[in-house]
Amino acid sequence: MKIGRNAPCPCGSGKKYKKCCLSQDELRGFSPLAPQDAKALLFSSIEQEFVWDHYLYELVARNIVNSMYPQYEPKIIAAALRIWNLYANAAQPIVRKTGVMEAAIEYCVAKLLDLPVTQSELSGKYGVSVGTISKRAQEIFGEEWLFATIFQENSGQQTHTDTARLSAERALYEMTSLVKGKEFESMEQLNEFINSHLSNQTRMTKNSSLDPKEMAQHILYDAWEEPSVPKRIQLAKQALQLYPDSPDAYNILAESSDDLEELLRLYKQGKEAGERDLGLRCFHEDRGHFWGLIHTRPYMRSKEGYANCLLMAGQMEQAEKEFVEMLDLNPNDNQGVRYPLLSIYIELNQFEKASRLLEKYNEDSAYMNYSRVLVEYGIFGLSSKLNRLLDKAIQQNPHVIDFLLGRKKLPSQTPDYYGYGDTNEAIMYVNANYHIWHREGKLLQWLKETTR
Repeated sequence: MKIGRNAPCPCGSGKKYKKCCLSQDELRGFSPLAPQDAKALLFSSIEQEFVWDHYLYELVARNIVNSMYPQYEPKIIAAALRIWNLYANAAQPIVRKTGVMEAAIEYCVAKLLDLPVTQSELSGKYGVSVGTISKRAQEIFGEEWLFATIFQENSGQQTHTDTARLSAERALYEMTSLVKGKEFESMEQLNEFINSHLSNQTRMTKNSSLDPKEMAQHILYDAWEEPSVPKRIQLAKQALQLYPDSPDAYNILAESSDDLEELLRLYKQGKEAGERDLGLRCFHEDRGHFWGLIHTRPYMRSKEGYANCLLMAGQMEQAEKEFVEMLDLNPNDNQGVRYPLLSIYIELNQFEKASRLLEKYNEDSAYMNYSRVLVEYGIFGLSSKLNRLLDKAIQQNPHVIDFLLGRKKLPSQTPDYYGYGDTNEAIMYVNANYHIWHREGKLLQWLKETTR
């Protein structure tokens, strides 16, 4: 059913439709639906426009419509459905209580639109705890490619699932800078505002409303994308002049060096700059949510670079300390520091710590499965359980054995990517752990005999 000319405008302005959006809609050849039809259309889109990997994901989508309508405009609810569809099918979350997901999605949309919706309000609305909403929302916000995908779709640009992480992060950072302190009546208005500014990347660094910190970070995103090393260094130094406590400036300078001592110095400077920039309050209030918050990522990059350099310098205890702190700041571990930390524990014969880490991150990957074999051997020797653990590891990735035992030669270069159970995953695991296996003569001999 079409909206009448004298009916209230569906944009929510309070004016009659003919005195508000009618002329614009006629120019676009668009006729809005009446409220009752809008809700039906949202339900129809769940069935016809989206593919759901699990029936519970579709149930959550239906609940999102019921819980957000009519408080939010249909276009905002449609955006919520798109966010949920992308996140659910990619992350495959376990849904034990649908209200948790529904509350988290509503909170994410409200934050994007800068709407005055609190986690406490949503806690009462959905009957779930504030802490649970916060945790799930940070997980969703941590999927930076997701929001970049949505805004690129809305601007008519093509997007790909392998879009560089930093490019997606930049899109989120610029979006946050643009909408900070502004109010929008609809998702369409928000999108139009963002697209009009993001269409010209250079406008961001010339925006007089940006403070020195924001200006410096935009320059640093330019530097990350700059192919010329001298130009990249120049941009990093330019950013430091604007805002000395810019961790990414030190990260970029470090990436341009191949001297370990200089790398340690630069990453440490970046880490210390990040600590000054974020302040003690951030470390207290946002602990557990780092990386999910865009402004914490430069610091986390510095900390990871510093820890990896400590590891290369043989300072494993110090590297362990940095990695443990990173997992405390970001238990979701988007940067994957649990893997080098696990290898440190095993190499230092700290098998109980390694066992607890394996329990915390109970995943079915080559790194974890073959590490379980090492930990079992470290605690119990050639136990009866060792065969079962090895069988499971080989079933998940059989290629590891050939590289460990020299049946296949490791390539000179580390792969840029890997997939579950493929050769590249095996190469990356063996590159990091070959020396640990080869210090255990009895285990290695057992491995040769068991896998003949």
